[in-house]
Parts: sequence; C-alpha cells; structure tokens
Amino acid sequence: MQRSAVPPASRPAPAVTAELLADAEVVVIGAGPHPGPDAVAVAREVANRLDSPRPGRVVLLAQSADPDAVARTSLPVPLHWVGGLLRSWAERELDWAQAQEELRTVRERLDQTCGAGALRASGAVLAEGRITVLPKGRVAFDTLGPQAETHVLTPQRIVLATGSRPVLPDVPGMTETTVHTADTLLDLAELPGSAVVLGGGSHGCEIAQGLARLGVTVTVIEAQARLLPRLPEAAAEPVIRALAADGVRMICGAEVVKVAPTLDGGAWIGTDRGGDVAAEAFVLASGRRPRSSGLDLATAGIPVGANGAVGIDDRMRTVVPTVLACGEVTGVQVYGAAPGPMARMLSLIHISEPTRRTPISYAVFCL
Repeated sequence: MQRSAVPPASRPAPAVTAELLADAEVVVIGAGPHPGPDAVAVAREVANRLDSPRPGRVVLLAQSADPDAVARTSLPVPLHWVGGLLRSWAERELDWAQAQEELRTVRERLDQTCGAGALRASGAVLAEGRITVLPKGRVAFDTLGPQAETHVLTPQRIVLATGSRPVLPDVPGMTETTVHTADTLLDLAELPGSAVVLGGGSHGCEIAQGLARLGVTVTVIEAQARLLPRLPEAAAEPVIRALAADGVRMICGAEVVKVAPTLDGGAWIGTDRGGDVAAEAFVLASGRRPRSSGLDLATAGIPVGANGAVGIDDRMRTVVPTVLACGEVTGVQVYGAAPGPMARMLSLIHISEPTRRTPISYAVFCL
C-alpha cells in the first residue's frame, strides 16, 4: 500500500473529535502519561495493516487516571535499552552531562518509533483521558480539561496494552526512601558514587554492569541463591563472572528486611544475613507487575490474576472475544523483546489471518 510522502514528524495529528472516536474500529488502551511501547507498537502495527490509511480507524487511549503509573515527564526508555546505554556511555568515556545530552537525542528518536511520531506516521490517533472498560465490548472515555466530555465507544476490537510497572517490595521504610527504577535512573541529575541494585535478574544485572563501568561502586542483592535464578547455571555463570570482573559486589540468598533514607538522600539497606549496605542510589530491579488496575475490568467480565495479569488464549483474546490483550499486561515476561513480535501477531489476528503465539527468545545483555 502506498504511503503519503509527507514526513511523519511534520504530519499534523488529527483533532480528537466525537465523530472520530465514534468511528474508531480498533481502540488500544495504554497507560499514561506516555502510553508505552506495547500500546504504540499495537496501534502502529494494526493501523499499518488496514486497507485504508484514514486517520482515526485506530485510536490509542492513554489512561491518565492509572493509579499504578509511575510519574514521568519524558518518554521512558525501553527497559532493555537502559543497561546498554550505560555501557555505551562508559565505553566512550562520556561524562554524565554528555550522557544526558545524548539521552535527549535518544528520546527524540524514540518518539518516531515508540511515541507520538510513530502514531502520526501510521495514521493512528492518540487521546488522553480516563478510561473504563464496559461490558459487551465497549469503552467509556472521559476527555480532560474544562470542557470534559464522556464518550462511549463500541469498536470492533479493544486491545489492552498497558504494560507493567515496578513492584515495590513490602519492606519497612521503603516508601520513605528514594527509590529509582529503570524509568527514572537515567534522569538523575548527577551520577551517584555508589548504588545498590535490588534484584539479580537480567534487568538488575545489566543495570549493575552499566553503572559499574561508569565508575559507580555497585552492590547487587538477590533473594535467591545466585544471580539470574531463572536461567540454567551454565548460562548464568558467564554473566556472574563478568560482573565480578567489573567489581560488582553480589549478596545472594539474602532478603531485604528494612530500608531507611540517609542524610545525603541515599539509602541504607538491611538484610536478614547482616552485611548491611548504604549507597547514594537505591535501584529497584526486583520484578514488575502487569498494570491492569484502574480500568474496571471485573465489571466488564474480564478476570485478572492475583498478580494483575490479564489471561489470553492462543490468539491473544480475553474471555470477551472482542477484547484482546498484548504485551506485559498479560504477564508475559520477555523483558522488552515482546512489543514488536506480539503486536505483529495481534495485527494479523485483526485482519483474520490464522496465527498462534510463538516463542520469543530470552537474553541477558551483559558483556
């Protein structure tokens, strides 16, 4: 299909009107204030497969009232990029100010692939407001501002693609202490001299190595007996050796039992094994939870698991056939690799081509 020659970045976004919302064929629901890579990938892939590029056939609704959303002022960097960016900055010996300048450029490029620029290029439309999923495949959407209105949409398909959020452990002192995640770590005003990374999975190992190579004194705390407990020992061992060579201290088989803020804005972390650690930065990488609250899915007849995951069948449908789910809201833990492949599979389903879920490789990006 021939696409317009107008550059995507200069193509104006169509106004979100009552008529446009009423004519939407596919509604994708993402988490606000930025809808995230899962939602953008789905909206883009579906819009690109439609036989007509008319704007508004696909509408991405960003849930502004999501109680689980992490406050962000800029486009989040995908989780699996964070460690790689840190290592790249270290290899090129960038100082933190230079790294922040490059980060701004990275986010501008991300906008063209994972943000508003990508949506403009595909013809999908982004609208932010309060979203409730209703029975019988409908969506209630409340616009924002002084002229707020409520719209009830009845699209052919609804796609839940709200992603996941970091899980804050239920540990005394955690809520009183400054905690960083992959969503906020890169935005620190200054590079910390020391850091504790809670969680020794792939995400934690990549961040730990990146920080260590930038000269940060890093300690990783993992509750299991070794780092990367989901991987076979033979696969985990080279990563563990690489971290040790980079000077990363590893405390395994230890549960964090208490956290407290320090006078310099850092954190003190106590474990049940002793060997307490204090650091200028405390980074949470101990797991994520599907972001499904705030949409009233139970009222719509869509059950949610104890961990917040929305169940799907082998064609990515929930128990309501016209409501699909894609990405980490389904509980699939693929660490950033899924938005593209899962979105493409879902777009094939939308145009009724038979397809089933296929395995997606699991990787740890440490050198």
